[in-house]
Amino acid sequence: MQLFYSIDIDNQQIVFRDEELRHLTVLRKNIGDTIHSTDGKGNLYTCELISLSKKEASANIISKETKALGSNSNVHLFISPTKQMDRIEWLFEKLVELGLYEISFIETQHSERNKINIQRLEKIALSAMKQSLRFYLPIIHPIQKFNNCISNNSKNTIKLIAHCEVDENKIDIKQLALEKDFKYEVFIGPEGDFSIEEIQIAKANQAIPISLGDYRLRTETAGLIAAINLLSRI
Repeated sequence: MQLFYSIDIDNQQIVFRDEELRHLTVLRKNIGDTIHSTDGKGNLYTCELISLSKKEASANIISKETKALGSNSNVHLFISPTKQMDRIEWLFEKLVELGLYEISFIETQHSERNKINIQRLEKIALSAMKQSLRFYLPIIHPIQKFNNCISNNSKNTIKLIAHCEVDENKIDIKQLALEKDFKYEVFIGPEGDFSIEEIQIAKANQAIPISLGDYRLRTETAGLIAAINLLSRI
């Protein structure tokens, strides 16, 4: 199935413009063809293409199916962006393919970057969603201070912090007993790791220190491993 995207939906009709119109043209879709589209909010539309011009295309909705988000919404990744943004973009693409629904970027004491291009990440998310036949666009939060995020205590939320310091209280992420009724916020630091002070602040805010294995990992690798472990088990 080839999946298209549009939020221009009204009176049982969907309109496609710009990049999505170009995709329809490149794939040589014609009037009368059946196509599939999503609005990135969990809805899959089966449509019949009724018009196609240089400016826009439109399709009548034949049927609509709403896909459940499920437990993927129970994982929220907080990660410090790397100096080379292409590494975070690669990670972000894989996270969308896995179905991660929410990601935040954090600025820590050792962060090498304090700005990100949200619009570019949204384009990457859209492409990855369609490619992997997902139906939900993830929530992307701009960069926030680590201290503000870790101190935000929400009901039925469990905070996890992955760090490289020696810590007898650290739990291997594979050994965590996960509860489906809870939301898990997992914090991944920069290449220089979280500072001792930040780890102490996290613990003071009931964050559980976790290990992602026996080896020191790059930031994007750590983020991917943490997400896979949580998404596959809740």
